[in-house]
Amino acid sequence: MKKLFITALLCAPLFAAGQLRGTVYYDADGNGVRNATERGMAGVSVSNGREVVKTAADGSFELPDDPKARFVTVTTPSGYRPGETHYLKIVPGTGSYDFGLVRNGHTGAFEFIQITDTETPTPKEWIDDLKDYAAANSTAFIMHTGDICYMPGLDFHAANVRNGQMGIPMYYTIGNHDLVRGDYGEQYFEERFGPTWYSFEVGNVHFLALPMLGGDHAPSYSKKQVLEWIKNDLAQTDPDKKVIMFNHDLWFPGDDFVIRAGGDSIDMKRHNLVAFIYGHWHSQYAKESGGVMTYCASTPDKGGIDHSPACFRVISVDAEGNLSEKTRARYTNIPGTLTLALPAQHDTLAAVNGTIPVRVNAYRTASPATAVRVAWVDGAKRGRWVSLVPQTDWGWSGTLAVGHRKGTQKLVTEADFADGTRLVEHRSFVVADASVTVTVGADWANLGGAATHKGIAEGGASSAPRCVWSQNAGGNIFMTSPVVGDGRVFVATIDDDNLKKCAVVAYDATTGRELWRFKTDNSVKNTMVYSDGLVLACDASMRLYAIDGESGELVWDKKLTSNILPENLHGLAVVNGVVYAGQGGNFAALRVKDGSVLWKNEAWSGGEGTQSTTTVGEGIALVSSHWNGLFAHDVKDGRLLWKKQDSKIRFRDGSATIYDGNIYLASRDELFLINPRSGDILKSAVQSGMTFEGACAPVVTDRMVYVGTADKGVVAFDRKSFRPVWNFLTRPALFYTVPYYQDFQSSVETSPVLIGETLVFGASDGYLYGVNAENGRFLWKRNLGAPIFSSPAVSGDALYVADFSGNIYCLKINE
Repeated sequence: MKKLFITALLCAPLFAAGQLRGTVYYDADGNGVRNATERGMAGVSVSNGREVVKTAADGSFELPDDPKARFVTVTTPSGYRPGETHYLKIVPGTGSYDFGLVRNGHTGAFEFIQITDTETPTPKEWIDDLKDYAAANSTAFIMHTGDICYMPGLDFHAANVRNGQMGIPMYYTIGNHDLVRGDYGEQYFEERFGPTWYSFEVGNVHFLALPMLGGDHAPSYSKKQVLEWIKNDLAQTDPDKKVIMFNHDLWFPGDDFVIRAGGDSIDMKRHNLVAFIYGHWHSQYAKESGGVMTYCASTPDKGGIDHSPACFRVISVDAEGNLSEKTRARYTNIPGTLTLALPAQHDTLAAVNGTIPVRVNAYRTASPATAVRVAWVDGAKRGRWVSLVPQTDWGWSGTLAVGHRKGTQKLVTEADFADGTRLVEHRSFVVADASVTVTVGADWANLGGAATHKGIAEGGASSAPRCVWSQNAGGNIFMTSPVVGDGRVFVATIDDDNLKKCAVVAYDATTGRELWRFKTDNSVKNTMVYSDGLVLACDASMRLYAIDGESGELVWDKKLTSNILPENLHGLAVVNGVVYAGQGGNFAALRVKDGSVLWKNEAWSGGEGTQSTTTVGEGIALVSSHWNGLFAHDVKDGRLLWKKQDSKIRFRDGSATIYDGNIYLASRDELFLINPRSGDILKSAVQSGMTFEGACAPVVTDRMVYVGTADKGVVAFDRKSFRPVWNFLTRPALFYTVPYYQDFQSSVETSPVLIGETLVFGASDGYLYGVNAENGRFLWKRNLGAPIFSSPAVSGDALYVADFSGNIYCLKINE
């Protein structure tokens, strides 16, 4: 009987004892003032934060004056947007709470933007990027999923990142760092952004914006209160509507999307939940869980904690309210880049069957590329345009007929973008008579060629290497470096939007012919390995795959955890038929041949994903956990030998290198020499003005230690004294990936490789560099046109490098 009474109460248009009255009307002229011809809107949900009612035929409503209520909110229906705001503060004596709604036309398919964890009181380029994108593309709204960050950040966003400045509706949810001192934790937020929970509709989707349940200061609300409102809100919602939830953090650890509080519950799957969208982790991570997509976004202004690129996510919804495959990240701070990556400037290529391959990378934050084309230039005349085919969000590919051309040639490249922008680039290169070939040598089975990450190869690379072949893997390549085994080279791709392009791909190492493609459940974001004829990869959902290197068939796989978070980032290492995989409490040693677990970490847990790779040598497996520490396990039984959790080491993503019986580690602004068995720090040196927060493993020789930095390119140190010898400064990063870096630093996120007397490395500026290892003198560079996060691999006289656009190159060295 009680349940029936509540339902009847919610459905009633008026309450006899109601004290909050108002009207929802169609504001035809958009001036915020109702005139005589502007009609009331019936059937619109209005709430006081607990009860939810529908407006009457004339648009009027009446709500009980709950003593805990602070706002009246309107659930803006599909096809409309709020005029000034979607909420009004409850003020005693107010005669009428009136909402004027304006048409916006978003009744079918639509797109919206998610940003999160901006954590800044300072204007940066990302705000202009958002404005430009919203202006150039039909965007329904922008949702900020929290951590605006403390009072200065709340003040800045309230003044500069609202509806008026962005040109479209701007919504906010509250994060843990937005609960600040006051009479109650959410008071400061409410004064600037209104209620911490509310709903609205666009197309066939009902959106629930929900509050963080805890943070730096205690909120006045409880999960039970929020649950009560959700149930009341959904009771007034069309049951055919799809539901998308926003919160600063993920409420559900697994496939069970049931909200429970105070003995009550609601199963969100029964209410057509299609997605849960959150932030908090500073990570670009998508996962399908029990038919529901969960999306975590990276930050738009700086690198994510897991080194995810600075970006905002554009989420596309079809007319039925389901997520569309057009959902994508837009990487920020890129006004426009266009690069003919193959043939590169001053490159030398030979025609194969009368054609040469063409690869172009083009990107602008504000607008996607719609067409890319190339043409020969003969004297002052341009030839016929040849249109290229898009392969990733950066990369376009095609072929050009060479005809009788020999010697130095010129090409012009054009890229058109959806907002009407056009970029143009001219390049010259040489058409040669004879092509080059490579001879593949020993396997390159780990990061740096060994589980110790030594990063040293035979031969030489003092002159610019020549391209032998190039392929596009069909998805972006992040920090997964190529591995070479038994005459094949393997790469892996990411897809943190739709999970459609996640794959491990194998190529013939000498010809580049694609041999097979294996679809993974999620993105492979870090180091793969090769052993006993198997290529092993671990995806972001912590599923470990062992794939036959010859056939591409799955030999075995193992799910290392059932939890959604934290995502897996830690790179693999393999030694003597044992693979070391997973992170935190799920870190384990497994037999390569059958996946049997030899031991599992039971000594520690916690922390977040880290882009470091396990280092194995001197009888230890060295593993990291961001915001937690560095841990050394005995390789025989997994026993924890030691841990380092001071602030100089626990906030770190670079990998350790073992050389001459000791550990070399670059962390924060300091170099460390550590005894591998005892964990004793044998030597350390602070490097003023440098930071080692990239994902680099040092290369160590008898004389030098070479390290990529977050902001100063690559630095060489004397191995004995740890004093700097030389510094090679790269160009600024094309976009930000290093955690909390956001001001055009010269970042190197890759581990260098020493080839003879030449140090070779890729940088976030999109260039592959060769520098003299003795003095840091520049030798050569190759512009790939997309950031390089994948460390090089070497086998025989072949150098393999991959870029973020998904292109992999085989370059001939030792010439």
